[in-house]
Amino acid sequence: MTNMTKKELISVTKKRYLKADKKDKGKILDEFCGNIGYNRNYAIRILQAGYDNHRAVRPLPREGSDCLTMPA
Repeated sequence: MTNMTKKELISVTKKRYLKADKKDKGKILDEFCGNIGYNRNYAIRILQAGYDNHRAVRPLPREGSDCLTMPA
Protein backbone atom coordinates (compact mmCIF):
# COMPACT_ATOMS: atom_id res chain seq x y z
CA MET A 1 0.00 0.00 0.00
CA THR A 2 1.47 3.35 -1.01
CA ASN A 3 1.73 6.31 1.32
CA MET A 4 -0.78 8.29 -0.73
CA THR A 5 -3.31 5.45 -0.46
CA LYS A 6 -2.76 5.29 3.30
CA LYS A 7 -3.33 9.04 3.65
CA GLU A 8 -6.54 8.81 1.63
CA LEU A 9 -7.78 5.88 3.72
CA ILE A 10 -6.90 7.72 6.94
CA SER A 11 -8.77 10.86 5.91
CA VAL A 12 -11.90 8.92 4.90
CA THR A 13 -11.87 6.74 7.99
CA LYS A 14 -11.15 9.67 10.31
CA LYS A 15 -14.35 11.42 9.24
CA ARG A 16 -16.38 8.29 9.99
CA TYR A 17 -14.54 7.65 13.27
CA LEU A 18 -15.12 11.15 14.66
CA LYS A 19 -18.87 10.98 13.99
CA ALA A 20 -19.35 7.45 15.36
CA ASP A 21 -20.43 6.45 18.86
CA LYS A 22 -18.29 4.20 21.08
CA LYS A 23 -19.67 0.90 19.82
CA ASP A 24 -19.17 1.83 16.18
CA LYS A 25 -15.67 3.19 16.83
CA GLY A 26 -14.55 -0.30 17.82
CA LYS A 27 -15.86 -1.74 14.56
CA ILE A 28 -14.25 1.04 12.55
CA LEU A 29 -10.93 0.42 14.33
CA ASP A 30 -11.08 -3.33 13.60
CA GLU A 31 -11.77 -2.65 9.94
CA PHE A 32 -9.07 0.03 9.70
CA CYS A 33 -6.39 -2.06 11.42
CA GLY A 34 -7.22 -5.04 9.22
CA ASN A 35 -6.94 -3.00 6.04
CA ILE A 36 -3.89 -0.89 6.79
CA GLY A 37 -2.02 -3.17 9.23
CA TYR A 38 -1.43 -0.63 12.00
CA ASN A 39 -1.41 -1.43 15.70
CA ARG A 40 -4.76 -0.62 17.32
CA ASN A 41 -3.37 1.96 19.76
CA TYR A 42 -1.49 3.73 16.97
CA ALA A 43 -4.65 3.75 14.86
CA ILE A 44 -6.60 5.35 17.73
CA ARG A 45 -3.98 8.08 18.00
CA ILE A 46 -4.07 8.77 14.25
CA LEU A 47 -7.86 8.91 14.09
CA GLN A 48 -8.25 11.33 17.02
CA ALA A 49 -9.38 14.88 16.30
CA GLY A 50 -6.17 16.61 17.41
CA TYR A 51 -3.79 14.51 15.32
CA ASP A 52 -2.24 16.16 12.26
CA ASN A 53 -0.58 14.15 9.52
CA HIS A 54 2.34 16.55 9.40
CA ARG A 55 5.04 16.23 11.99
CA ALA A 56 5.33 19.11 14.41
CA VAL A 57 8.50 21.12 14.07
CA ARG A 58 10.14 22.08 17.34
CA PRO A 59 10.77 25.80 17.48
CA LEU A 60 14.38 26.87 17.81
CA PRO A 61 15.32 28.79 20.94
CA ARG A 62 15.40 32.54 20.54
CA GLU A 63 18.74 34.24 20.14
CA GLY A 64 18.35 36.32 23.28
CA SER A 65 17.51 33.35 25.49
CA ASP A 66 19.14 33.42 28.93
CA CYS A 67 19.79 29.69 29.01
CA LEU A 68 22.14 29.86 26.02
CA THR A 69 24.26 32.85 27.04
CA MET A 70 27.52 32.41 28.85
CA PRO A 71 28.03 34.31 32.10
CA ALA A 72 30.61 37.07 31.80
